[in-house]
Amino acid sequence: MAAHMRLLEEYAPFRGRQRTLEQQTTLRRALPRVTKPPLVKVPVVVNVVYRTEEQNVSLTQVRSQISVLNRDFAKRNKDRTKVPEPWKGLAADTRLAVSIVEPPPS
Repeated sequence: MAAHMRLLEEYAPFRGRQRTLEQQTTLRRALPRVTKPPLVKVPVVVNVVYRTEEQNVSLTQVRSQISVLNRDFAKRNKDRTKVPEPWKGLAADTRLAVSIVEPPPS
């Protein structure tokens, strides 16, 4: 953040581009929303690497974490009200969902 602020203070072309970007963002956010984009489903294979049984992670734990990840991506997480002020306007449903799949045969 310090480097960003220094560039804003000392480098006029950077200030100009930043101002243009912020104006374009404001205009874009003011446009009416047409439709929600389709949900993109991302298949993932989860590999758990462990040495001892105590280090192993169960399939239940993996599924639980994927569920948490999907809630975060959809902006349905419980702590969504704690988004820092500078990013509040950017928090959104990403229309992205992760699902576990079986790995292809070797």
